[in-house]
Amino acid sequence: MSGFDRSSRDISLNGTILRATCKQADGTTDSHATLDLNSCIANINGKLVPRSGGNFAASCSQIRLHGTILSCMANGIDGNEVPAQINLSNFIANTDGELVPSE
Repeated sequence: MSGFDRSSRDISLNGTILRATCKQADGTTDSHATLDLNSCIANINGKLVPRSGGNFAASCSQIRLHGTILSCMANGIDGNEVPAQINLSNFIANTDGELVPSE
């Protein structure tokens, strides 16, 4: 199940590291969780997609987070940079206080 943002707050990005304060399964305890987005997002011809070991940052610049939307300028199929984005909430879950990607 994705939608980490429904049980997380203070969501931020530091380089490629997603940080959030996430509720644990008991609903009252908070955990400070991190996830390296390079480990779960790829740039495929200018499109950001969930992919284990994707290493998207090697072919993207101007990486930013707006809410749960990760955006960047990505190298496209012709080598030119194109705007790209992906909604992290669609494939990252809060699993007992940990940020966990699914594919």
